[in-house]
Amino acid sequence: MPMRARILDSWYDHLRGVICLIQCVNGQISENDRITTTYLISKFDDGLNIDLGNSKSNSDITFSVQELGILSPTPLRTKTLYPGQVGFMVGGIKNVRQVLLGDTI
Repeated sequence: MPMRARILDSWYDHLRGVICLIQCVNGQISENDRITTTYLISKFDDGLNIDLGNSKSNSDITFSVQELGILSPTPLRTKTLYPGQVGFMVGGIKNVRQVLLGDTI
């Protein structure tokens, strides 16, 4: 079963880029996994400009998970999230517009 996670919230950190609060729905997500969102896939397939800068290659819509953890109330790095868990993800995403609330990873 493929990994799926729902984006619940996101914010921008000047040092780490976009941080997403996610809920793991199916499978598991681990650090160094390659991910993308259904929004970015649909916009890339349609050939629309989605504010990715000047380049629009397939590598621009995939990201590597750099950090995973749980907020309890301070961030606790876990390296893996399992189904049903809610935690944060740092994925090297540079623009908050690339992440929509409610979207699926």
